[in-house]
Amino acid sequence: MAYVTRPYEIQYFATHEWVEPPARLLAPLLRVALARRGRLRVVEANEAEPPALRLETEIVALQHEFTVRPSQVRFALRARLDDASGRFVAETEIEATEQADSEDPYGGVVAANRAVGRVLEELAAWCAAAP
Repeated sequence: MAYVTRPYEIQYFATHEWVEPPARLLAPLLRVALARRGRLRVVEANEAEPPALRLETEIVALQHEFTVRPSQVRFALRARLDDASGRFVAETEIEATEQADSEDPYGGVVAANRAVGRVLEELAAWCAAAP
């Protein structure tokens, strides 16, 4: 897990790590957030008909920041929508910052969960409003 104690210097907790890469942990949460909107559904790769839109996401930032007190977690996600032929439709970057409940990795994880939830809800709303 990454953390910051001063600007532009990212460090990692030595004895704490993710059970899976963050992007892999994000995928099922993203599916749920999109499905809750009703208008959207996840299309599996083996389906015969291609989806009308394709969503690509990239984690831009996921870090516990100790540059402020109390510390906070910042999560930023970039998303891009392309149509079935691969043409660009829209792009956005969504960010959330959540205050940590404690100044340790556990406090960071709890804050990260809240930040991810906020970003995914905003992303789902953005996708639902897409043309």
